[in-house]
Amino acid sequence: MFPSHSSRPWTSALLALIAIVSLTTRLSAAEPNPCPRNDRCTIWTYYIAAEPVEWDYAPTGKNAFSGEDLDKVEESAVFAAQDRGRIGRKYQKVVYRQYMDESFKKIRERPADEEHLGLLGPVLRAEVNQVIRIVFKNKAKSDYSMHPHGVWYDKDNEGADMGPDAGTGSKVAPGDSFTYTWPVPARAGPAERDGDAVIWAYHSHVSEGDIYDGLYGALVVYAPGVLGDNGLPKLNSRAYPVVREFFLAFMVGDENASSLLRDNVLKYAQNTTWTLAEEKALPPLIQANTTALATMETSDGFKESNMMHNVNGYFYGNLPGVNMEVGEHVRFYVLAFGNEVDIHSIHWHGITIVSEGHRRDVIEALPATFRVADAYVDNPGAWLLHCHVSDHMKAGMMLIMNITDSKERKTMNDMMAADAPRGMSAGGIGAAAAAVLAGVAALAL
Repeated sequence: MFPSHSSRPWTSALLALIAIVSLTTRLSAAEPNPCPRNDRCTIWTYYIAAEPVEWDYAPTGKNAFSGEDLDKVEESAVFAAQDRGRIGRKYQKVVYRQYMDESFKKIRERPADEEHLGLLGPVLRAEVNQVIRIVFKNKAKSDYSMHPHGVWYDKDNEGADMGPDAGTGSKVAPGDSFTYTWPVPARAGPAERDGDAVIWAYHSHVSEGDIYDGLYGALVVYAPGVLGDNGLPKLNSRAYPVVREFFLAFMVGDENASSLLRDNVLKYAQNTTWTLAEEKALPPLIQANTTALATMETSDGFKESNMMHNVNGYFYGNLPGVNMEVGEHVRFYVLAFGNEVDIHSIHWHGITIVSEGHRRDVIEALPATFRVADAYVDNPGAWLLHCHVSDHMKAGMMLIMNITDSKERKTMNDMMAADAPRGMSAGGIGAAAAAVLAGVAALAL
């Protein structure tokens, strides 16, 4: 993202003149001032494309918890095994990806702390009374758009195809571009119990199946003073004490509702939605009529095999990058999308979280709900983070949260071990270790 010049009301006559000239230039270009208070403000510009990819829901091919091959265990093979009449764990999808400029030639590579985003589009960020501007290019073969939740927009910038009254940005044809402008007024920002950030989402809204194609992402609105000049939060600072941010989208990805289903059947399932066993169970007249077989409704088994219970596009613990250290203040932004099956209860093992002023280790998530959960990490280990709906967990809606000892704790433990007499547990610690322990306690406060 790239900021324009930011602002406060100008006080000197010279600066006032510059501001007037700047505003006049803006107006003469038939582009109204988008700042929420009709003032000068920071405008964050993102260059985002909708582009086709081949997506693998489990790149390791294994259940990260059991170590078993997904296509060898009946429970997971339903979704992961590729065969005649079954697509398997790989699908053609369309995703939002960020580029460096309007040429859309150089993609912005994701750094290590964004590895966990997976299928999600780039995280859009702004403070209250700033503006998000999206230069959107459609590199796919169907009409798509970008529709935001929470922020302000007019009909042209709504990004939703709502029939004859839809605005110019309601859908963007393949190969075309559109620039969306979304002011971020105070009513889009944190309320009294929200702390210093609130989470929204964005997604394509030409068809309800666009989300299942893969087009969705997170949008965060922060309190003033949180973002740096690079548009990223000032992590681990007085302005923003959070050390790490994680964005997790829980969804039963219904690939049957994707506009790419036919392409996926052709490429991965040998151009049929019926296994040999399913065909043999059909009446002989239908078996003899291949045209009837090709046009009849798909089997329940095929439909179920395409219900991908995922977090950020991964299942059975294949989501990478959810790593943190003991002693850190970590923030989880939880998103949910989907249908009536998407009733989720998100459970953190090993730690507790604070959400909306309440201490808990489970929060609820329904389609198009977005939650913020803070954790003060105190328990090292590889912990399960999952949807507690039994059917969803069984189908793979879970990930591994890796919590390692901080350097301070490792030093303390080493000193405790060195100071303790042989055969004695670390009940009596030496003065040096006690000093380290006191320092860690002070940091925790």
